[in-house]
Amino acid sequence: MSALDRLLNVTVTRETRTVSRQGFGTLLFPLSHAQPGDDVLAFSSLAEAEAAGFTAANEPYGNRQLSSAFAQDPSPTLVKVGRRTNVAAQTVRLIPLNLNEGVVYAIGVNGEVATYTVGAAEILATTVAGIVAAVTALTGAGSDTTATDNAGASLNIAAGTATKRFYLTGLENCDVLDESTDGGIATDLAALAAADPDFYGVCIDNHGKLELAAAAAWVEANKKLMVADSSDTECADSGVTTDILSVLQDSAYARTGGSVKRRDYGNGFGMGWIAQGLTEDPLAVSVNQKKTWAFRTVAGALVDTTWSEAQKTNINNKRGTFYADFAGLNLTFEGQTAAGEFFDIPQFVDAFVARFQETFTFMFATQALAFDVETQANLAGQMEAVTIQAVAARQIATDPAPLNFVPDPLAVPVADRAARRWTGLVHESRLSGAVHSATLTINLTV
Repeated sequence: MSALDRLLNVTVTRETRTVSRQGFGTLLFPLSHAQPGDDVLAFSSLAEAEAAGFTAANEPYGNRQLSSAFAQDPSPTLVKVGRRTNVAAQTVRLIPLNLNEGVVYAIGVNGEVATYTVGAAEILATTVAGIVAAVTALTGAGSDTTATDNAGASLNIAAGTATKRFYLTGLENCDVLDESTDGGIATDLAALAAADPDFYGVCIDNHGKLELAAAAAWVEANKKLMVADSSDTECADSGVTTDILSVLQDSAYARTGGSVKRRDYGNGFGMGWIAQGLTEDPLAVSVNQKKTWAFRTVAGALVDTTWSEAQKTNINNKRGTFYADFAGLNLTFEGQTAAGEFFDIPQFVDAFVARFQETFTFMFATQALAFDVETQANLAGQMEAVTIQAVAARQIATDPAPLNFVPDPLAVPVADRAARRWTGLVHESRLSGAVHSATLTINLTV
């Protein structure tokens, strides 16, 4: 039980605990890295992170992720990098799909590009061999990886050093599957939370389904929010039920949602998306705040142009989010968690509960309260003030009117009064939600 729970224990029909409100906009990035300093380092800008050693030269993957987080508008006020100690090496399998003569595979590894052009009458095996040779020949940022030919059927790119991470670009003509194992992300998250619990969002440094699923389980139990950032093509296949989206959906996680990016891998899309979503205060009154996590333009991310409409539908049906062109706008769609709720719902509920707890804590600490009608009115007034703020933020609807109820002093059970607990307080309201689509019928006559 947290300190705030002791003063105001809040029961919500979908949630019962929440983090302290001051940590709501803070993102934790668990990362295997070699930079000095504390196990949890807090940065308010990319420049701060680079000054601490997280440069493109030292930590190409970490720098790419942090660059994406701080490139967003609005950008997060704080990103915390947590040192990982239980790490499994990255391994990504690629299957080239386009064997037409002249097709250029320009696969970037940590920003260094390996290029192979498909020749005349090639088969899969020769294309695989050509890409493997191109990746192996890299001498710069991409050289700390190994490329392996899987008997001509596919190739694997793996970390040359088990504790280092890499990112890939130029994958639009490939099927992708992250085969990385779970090094122990739940253990790392628990240790990082013990060292510094003041964070709300989580985006991890592994894009394989085993570790993403383990992280999601921890996030669900600890009342955080997480984007499971994947590039696995099987997420778009309705016939596959073991992909990360299906695994999360089967577990009905209400605090994790999957993003699927085909064009690149580990290139910061999920990090940028969650950084945007966390930055906006769900209780702020602003006409410019989107509230919903759909229709987001993620700065620095390229849209996927090779998903078919059927594949996009499959991703959404598995409650994942894709990034595509909508009438010339680069937008996320549709922003759901694996349980079928939209990300903004648990985010608002957590903020709403925390605001109630903060308000009541201040009242308990600064006022003399007795079991009488004066305190009854005071409690009701505090509940009404929080409700008015949520209505102003367009999170709570006014139809039907929200209800705040505080029972009469003598209606509180004797045992509760003896324990100095005013029980039986109730808030009821309807969430405003958001509009993501509409149906229009046009009737024209001559």
